[in-house]
Amino acid sequence: MTTSEPVGHYLQDVRRRMTEHVGRIDVPELRSAAAHLLGLGKLYRPRLFLAAYNAVGGTNVDQFIDIAAAVEILHTSTLIHDDLPSLDDAMLRRGIAAVHLEFGEATAILAGDMLLNLAFRCIVDMPARSEFVLQLVRALSLATSEIMEGQALDVSSEGSSLTVAELVTLHEKKTGALLGACCEMGALAAGVPLEKAVRLRQVGINIGVGFQVRDDLLSFLGTEVHTGKTLSVDAVKDKSTFSRLMGIEAAEEYAAGIQAETRQMIINLELPVPLPLIEMARLAVERDK
Repeated sequence: MTTSEPVGHYLQDVRRRMTEHVGRIDVPELRSAAAHLLGLGKLYRPRLFLAAYNAVGGTNVDQFIDIAAAVEILHTSTLIHDDLPSLDDAMLRRGIAAVHLEFGEATAILAGDMLLNLAFRCIVDMPARSEFVLQLVRALSLATSEIMEGQALDVSSEGSSLTVAELVTLHEKKTGALLGACCEMGALAAGVPLEKAVRLRQVGINIGVGFQVRDDLLSFLGTEVHTGKTLSVDAVKDKSTFSRLMGIEAAEEYAAGIQAETRQMIINLELPVPLPLIEMARLAVERDK
């Protein structure tokens, strides 16, 4: 992948691999539920993985499409669970009915669980050396645990007013952890030593906080038709958000500050091709859906 090629060039292959992996599910209803949302989103996480891989000098991305598929499959698993009646009780996701509405709550839970496991199968079935696969599984497992911790913090904070610092911690886990894994795994795939790959993880976590600030802003400034998801969840659940704590203008300034900070983090790493990663950091806080 050269610097002139857009990361999105490879997304068709990512979608194809996700379809193949979900096709492994034998039970038709479960397979349909697992596939319901798959590949319909921005595929931001696969794009971030590919951007990190490119940024550290990776040049043979075709052999690592399964990693890009894994992070999106895992992300989709979290969305299915996040929308459940016992959590956010959301009706709309990626422009269509949430999985629990379309297939029932029990099947939605199982579909989310199945996708979680399929994400790891994407990694362990790769024809790669064992130590590399172990590093990838460790990174993805850490992210999964942190996502669950962030979700638990989110649920327990309903009805209470968090500080900005507490909200940042929550979203470093709930949103930032998987984005951090995308950056770390991209670096590992390019052969970067583990110590430096972990530094890339922090870049992704930072991007995740900016991503969430933008999500909060879109809940106020966007529409469900445009964003493709239920926007009233935070208000109904009385959750703390950056927009509610700071106000719209201050939250926009905060997001811009995170973007500038992340850009500097990337520059400080002295990466061979930093622009793809800098662009993903920009997109996180400037997207419109």
